[in-house]
Amino acid sequence: MPAMLSAVLEEEADMYEAFPPHVDPTGITILTDSPPGKKAPLKTFEEVQPLLQQSRKRELKLVIRENSWPINSPVRALLWPALCRQHQHGKSMLDGFYWDMVTQVFGTVELPDKPIMLPPFVEATHCLGYHLTRKGRAVADRVVSVLGYACPDITYSPSLYPITAALLHFMPEEECYHCMASLVASKEKMFITQTKLLNEVTWKTVMQIAKKHAKSAAQHLSRLSGAIGPERIYADWQWWILAALPFPHLVRVLDCFFHEGIKVFYRVALAILILFHKHSTNQSSDWYAEATKNGVDHAIDKFCRNMPASPTKLLRTAFSIRALSSQYISRVFIKTEMTLKSKQVITGSRLVRSRSSDNLPTSQSQVNIQMMSHTLTIRERMSEEACKQMLFTLWSWLPVRITMYQPVLLYTTEEHGCSLTTFYVRVEHHEPTLLMIKTCNNEVGIMYTTEEHGCSLTTFYVRVEHHEPTLLMIKTCNNEVGIMYTTEEHGCSLTTFYVRVEHHEPTLLMIKTCNNEVGIMYTTEEHGCSLTTFYVRVEHHEPTLLMIKTYNNEVGIMYTTEEHGYSLTTFYVRVEHHEPTLLMIKTCNNEVGIMYTTEEHGCSLTTFYVRVEHHEPTLLMIKTCNNEVFGAYCSTRWFERNQKDERGNRQAYFGTGETFLFSLHPVRAKYPWVGTLEDKAEDEGKSHHALTLFMAGDSTMITVGGGDGQAIWMDENIRFGKTDRCSTFNNPPLCPSGDFEIRVLEVYGFSGA
Repeated sequence: MPAMLSAVLEEEADMYEAFPPHVDPTGITILTDSPPGKKAPLKTFEEVQPLLQQSRKRELKLVIRENSWPINSPVRALLWPALCRQHQHGKSMLDGFYWDMVTQVFGTVELPDKPIMLPPFVEATHCLGYHLTRKGRAVADRVVSVLGYACPDITYSPSLYPITAALLHFMPEEECYHCMASLVASKEKMFITQTKLLNEVTWKTVMQIAKKHAKSAAQHLSRLSGAIGPERIYADWQWWILAALPFPHLVRVLDCFFHEGIKVFYRVALAILILFHKHSTNQSSDWYAEATKNGVDHAIDKFCRNMPASPTKLLRTAFSIRALSSQYISRVFIKTEMTLKSKQVITGSRLVRSRSSDNLPTSQSQVNIQMMSHTLTIRERMSEEACKQMLFTLWSWLPVRITMYQPVLLYTTEEHGCSLTTFYVRVEHHEPTLLMIKTCNNEVGIMYTTEEHGCSLTTFYVRVEHHEPTLLMIKTCNNEVGIMYTTEEHGCSLTTFYVRVEHHEPTLLMIKTCNNEVGIMYTTEEHGCSLTTFYVRVEHHEPTLLMIKTYNNEVGIMYTTEEHGYSLTTFYVRVEHHEPTLLMIKTCNNEVGIMYTTEEHGCSLTTFYVRVEHHEPTLLMIKTCNNEVFGAYCSTRWFERNQKDERGNRQAYFGTGETFLFSLHPVRAKYPWVGTLEDKAEDEGKSHHALTLFMAGDSTMITVGGGDGQAIWMDENIRFGKTDRCSTFNNPPLCPSGDFEIRVLEVYGFSGA
C-alpha cells in the first residue's frame, strides 16, 4: 500500500513538472481532448524545431494548430520562447540585460516587499494573474514595469499584463521579458496593441469582420444587445479570450497566437460568437434566458467561462471560418484606423504616457536644471551618477549667457495626460439675441444682431471686434434677456459663474483679454480640429476663458491651478472620467521648454518650422533607432532661412559661432566651431566660407554644419538622416554608420533667452 501511494504521489508531482515555482498548479485543470490511441502521437519540440529554423512557417502553423499538447506538457517551456524569438526586431538581447535593467530601475534584483507601481498603460481591473502565486504576481509586475521603462512609446495596452502572466506559467522571468519585448517590437505582425486608438480599432475590426464572416451570429448578438447596442459588447472582445476562457483553452489559443499574431484572437472571438449563437438560438435554452435576464455581455462572459467546446473544437471552429484571410483582416484594420485617425481629436482620451521618473533615481542637481526628456534620463537606463554627469556635461557646453536660464519642460504627456478634444461653442446657433454697444466716443447703437445680420461668428467679428467697450445683450429661447454673468459685476469666481449661468440655455459667451481683444478666439466648429490652428489663434492672448462641453453634456472648467491648486492628484480626480476634454496651459513668463517632439507633433518639417522657427537659441536632440544620442546647439532662429541678402537672394547658410555639435551616447563629446579653437593649423588652406556653414534649411531638409560634408542632415519627413565630418566643426560622424533612422527628435528652447 505505501508503495502504491508513493507511486501516485510521484505521478502527481510529474503532472505539474512543466510549471515553474512561482505557479500554483493546484487549481489548473488537465484536459485531454480524446482518449489515447485515436490520434497520432503529439510532436516533441525536437520535431518542431527544424520547422522554426528553416522558416517553414506554413507547416509550423499547421503543426501548432493540430497538436493539442496538454497544459502540463513541458514542450511550451521551449516552444513559446522560440516562437516569440522569430518575431524579434533588431539584435538579440545580451545575457544579463534584463537584470541590468531591473537593477537600474529598482536598485536591486531582489523582489521588493511593497507592491510595485505599474505603468499607466496597464488597466488595474485586467491585471490577470491566472495561477501565479503571490511571488509570481510580483514577478509579473516587475516584468511589466521594466517593459514600460524600456518601451516609453506604449500609452495604452490592457492585454500586455495578462499575456505576460500567461508566459510566466511556462518560463523564468528573464525569458518572459525577452518574449514580451519581441512581441511588442514585432514589425511583421501585430501581437499587442500599444495605444488607445489601436485598441479601439481592434474591436471595431472584430465587429466588421463578424458582420461578414459570422453574419448570423452577429445579427443574433445585435438583437440580444438591445438598448446598450452591439458596440458595447464588441468592446470587451479581448476579455472573452484573456479573462473568461478556461485556462487550458487560453493556453491552446496562445500556442497559435505566438506564431500567427493577433489574427488568432480575431478568429477565436468569431468562433465564440458562432458557438454562443448555436447554444442560445433556441428561446428555451439556458443561454438565451441568461442573455435576456442579465444582458448579453454577461451571458457571453459566462458562456466563455463554461465553454462547452474543447480547446481543439474551439480552434477548429475558429480556423474553419472560410475566406477570412490575413490580407482582408489587415485591410479592414487599416481602413478602420484611418477613419478613427481622421476623427482623432474627438475619439477617446489619451492616457498618461508610460515613461515616468517617479521610481527612478533622482538628484537635486537634475531637479535644478530639469532636463526631464526621456532621451536623456530614462531611455538610456543609466545610473544616477551617469545621468548627473551627462546632464552637467551638456550644461557646461552651453554659452555662459544661456546657463543663466532654466530649461523648462513646457508640455509632456507624462504631466498633462489627456488629449485635445472638442471645444463646443454655445453661441452661434442661438436665436434671437439683442446686442447693445457703446463705443469710446459714446456712440450707441446696434452693431450686430442675429435677426438682421444672421448667425455667423465671422460676421460677428467683422462688425464688432474693433469696438471698445461693448455691451452684450442676450435673449434666450425662454425670453430671458440680459447679462447673466460678468467678472466686473459678479467677481472672478467660477462658483458664481456656475450659479448664475449653468441653468440657462442657450448662452452667448464673450471674452475680453487684457490686450482688448474681444470674442471667441477659437472653436472647433468654426476653425476645425487642428492643434496648429488652436495655437495660432490662442497662444498670444492673455487671459483666456476655456469652456469645454463633453459627450455627457458637462460644460465648464473642470480643473484650473488658480482654483484647484497645483496637485496632479486633484487634476486626475477632476478630469480623468471626462471625455473628451480640452487642455490649455499658460506659463507665467512665456517659458519655452520642449517646443517640438516627433512623438507629440508628428514627423513633419512644416510643423517643425511652425513651432520652432521664431525661437533662439534652440537645442536639437536626436535619438536614432540604434540608440545613438547626439544633436546640436543652434544659436540662431530657423526663421533666418527665409532672410535675403542685399541682392535679394535667400541665404543658404546662417548662424553664428556659438553653434556647436555634441554626442551623448555612446560617445560623449562636444564639437565647437573651429573658429573658436586656438590651434587652427588644420584649417589652413580652407576657405573662410567653408568654416562658417552653421545652419541651413528649406522645405526638403535641415542641415547643421557644412564644408566637405554635413555634420547633421535630416530629410523632410524627419525620419532619415546622415552625418559626416564637416569643416565647420571638424567633427567625426556622430554615429558610426553615417546614415541613421530617427527614433525621436526633440527641440528645446530656453525661458527668457
